Parts: sequence; C-alpha cells; structure tokens
Amino acid sequence: MLAGTAPSSATSTLRIRDEVCEILHCFNSTPATESSVRVQRLESLAADFPSETLEGLFDYMGIDDLDSVIESMKNRTWETGIDWKKFLGTSAENVDFHYAGIFELICCLLYCVHPELLFKYVQFCQRARNYETSAGDSLFARRSREYPFCKRALECLPPFVSARVTPASVAAVKARVQLMLSSGDSHVEVGSLRLYLNCGLWQNALDLAKQLVGQNTTHFEVFTEVLSAFLKAGVLKEYQAQVWSLMPDKFRLQDLLSL
Repeated sequence: MLAGTAPSSATSTLRIRDEVCEILHCFNSTPATESSVRVQRLESLAADFPSETLEGLFDYMGIDDLDSVIESMKNRTWETGIDWKKFLGTSAENVDFHYAGIFELICCLLYCVHPELLFKYVQFCQRARNYETSAGDSLFARRSREYPFCKRALECLPPFVSARVTPASVAAVKARVQLMLSSGDSHVEVGSLRLYLNCGLWQNALDLAKQLVGQNTTHFEVFTEVLSAFLKAGVLKEYQAQVWSLMPDKFRLQDLLSL
C-alpha cells in the first residue's frame, strides 16, 4: 500500500506495524499517565521507522487505498469501529486525550514519506469526522468544518525553506499549496503562488496563476508576482507566451519599469 524506505526485513516490518496497532487499540483503556508513555513510544517508532509506522497507523484505521475509502464514504457504504469524533476532534485542542497528536503525527509522516497522499488524507479525515453528519447540510457548513483540518495539517508540518526544490520534493510543495488553498484563510492565494515561484516550479506557478486570474483574484498582483519572478530568474523567454497572456488590460509601461 505505502511504499517507503526498504524495511530491514519482512519480520521486523510486521512487528513494528503490529506494535503500532496494539498501542492504538490500548488507548481507550489506558489511564492518562500511561497514554503519554504510549504516545512517546509511537513517536519514537515514527522517528526510527517512518514508513512502517505509517503503515501500522493506516492498518489501524482500516485504510488500504485512500481513493477507494473516500468513494465508499460518498456511497455511504464505509464501515469502521473507530470513534472519529474522539480520534480527530474538531481542533488540536479538543481531541480525546488518548489520541492527542495522532492526526498531526500522521500528517508529518505523510509529508516526509508520501507527500502526494497528504491532502487526500486530510480530505479523508474531513469525511470521517463528518460521516454521520446530515447530508442536508449546506455547502458553506461543510466547507467551514473542513478548514480546521487543513490548518492543523499546515501548523504541524516542519518549517519550509524556500529554495529550488529537487524532483523528489516537488510533491511536498504541491501538498503544502493544496492545504494552503483549502485552509479557508484569507489572502493565501498569492502566498501559494509565491511558494511555487520561490521554488522555481514555473509551470505550476503559471497553472495556479491562470486559475487565480479566472477566479477574479487581484489580477494585477498575480501578474506582477509572476512577471517579477520570471524576470529575476531569467526564464521569461521560455515561458513568455503564458506569462504575457496573464497581463491585465490596464497594465502600463511604468508598471513594468517599476518591477
């Protein structure tokens, strides 16, 4: 299911996964003092064996493939024995004390091992948390409940260093942008665009800029951010057709000279 670093042996991988599941199964019957010890053990396993720990966490949650689980939720055919209100809460502060930090731990593991799955996992948590919620809720109500999960994921991720990324880390940048754009925070659109630009992900930046302009985001600001970054990096010639297609009608020569 989750391909990560090569395990030392099939036996040790299974042992770690089983220990992770055992820790989580014991949470509900564990006093608060022992619960903190179990969480520390879980964090230790995550630090030493991130891929195996992640697989154990997903085993406990009954997740084999996020896409198929989310589809089952849509069809109301998904079943689980987990109390998601306790497991996830609605914020980091009101999670049941037994499960404090588990959501954040999984997000960090995914970000490091499988960043391409991070946003899907947050979507899964949103659906799991509201699985029993009335289907008649308004779109605004459903979106409002989604924001804390995206924010919680962003807040727990390691600090991001803006630099030209390697091919292996592109997925991590994309995951962070997806979370930013779905966080519900104001003015994140241009910040997300800057993240792509600062990382030298030129085509990703252009694709996002086209979406933002189409959504009536501040057209002038989006264009000047893109044009300035492409000029400074010396890559405008390669992408000039796409960049100039973003130019607002009222953009003037003096605006260009001020960049």
